[in-house]
Amino acid sequence: MNQDLKKYLKVGGILCAIGAVSAILITCTNLLTAPKIAANEAEKKAAGFRSVYENTASVGDDVTVNGHYVSLSNVCYSDAGKTTEIGTVYTASGSYKHVSGMKILIGVSGDKKAPVLGKVYLLKNGATGGYDATVKNNYVDKYNANPSLTTMNNVTCGATEAATIIRTMSSKTITPPTSSSMAAPRASYLAITRTVRKKMARPKSPSMARMAGI
Repeated sequence: MNQDLKKYLKVGGILCAIGAVSAILITCTNLLTAPKIAANEAEKKAAGFRSVYENTASVGDDVTVNGHYVSLSNVCYSDAGKTTEIGTVYTASGSYKHVSGMKILIGVSGDKKAPVLGKVYLLKNGATGGYDATVKNNYVDKYNANPSLTTMNNVTCGATEAATIIRTMSSKTITPPTSSSMAAPRASYLAITRTVRKKMARPKSPSMARMAGI
């Protein structure tokens, strides 16, 4: 074995060892930090529930929502025994133009036929270019002073793109998503019905007309 080959093998072995040690360190770091990150996120979300509904004493389990923007819902209660419901808090996330991965909590209360929008809480402010403070101070805070669908549509700020995605996500909390399993069969049914009607509406041929006594 020549000296050059030995040199290359030695360098390769060192690089492999460094790579293995780095992988172990990264894995250990993730194992140590993941629980802390999860705890911080849970704490922030708990604070968000209390921000949306100030008298929140307990929160129901996560309920998955199959929406385009909305992913979870949680019922908030004013008592520890979860007997007095205040409203539902939805978790929604979305992006729009320069706004990337914005994540919010928004409350919805009242009757399902006439839902009432509650306050908004920013879990993650996805606004960029220095507009993160603008969207919070000039839009979310102003909206939260008098939360309603009317207020949300009327409040203006310098962060138009962020305001747009917040409005869009919030609107989805009061408009239940259509079940694709129901929509597809209905669309198919309507298509078949239109085809049958067209065939029935076609003029009869002379031979068919004579057979029908026309």
